[in-house]
Amino acid sequence: RHPGLADNDRWMASFGLGYQIDKHTSVDLAYSYLWIAPGDANFHEPCTGTYYERDDNSVGGASECTANGGTFRASYYDSHAHIFGLQLNKRL
Repeated sequence: RHPGLADNDRWMASFGLGYQIDKHTSVDLAYSYLWIAPGDANFHEPCTGTYYERDDNSVGGASECTANGGTFRASYYDSHAHIFGLQLNKRL
């Protein structure tokens, strides 16, 4: 997978609360916990900055490049996120 998308199987738990301040105003609070399962990445970018290797082994121009080339390998573990939300609602 691409290193910019360090994603895998995941679990998410969420809850929220709402409070009515008056007839026209309320506040909502939300919390989510996201746990991403461990995973590995092995990504090769064929662009070297001066040319681009195509699947048929031909070479394209530098204008086709989107990165600096190279191989990225990594293991992702213990990935999680705490997500908070706060919303003020006003009825007109």
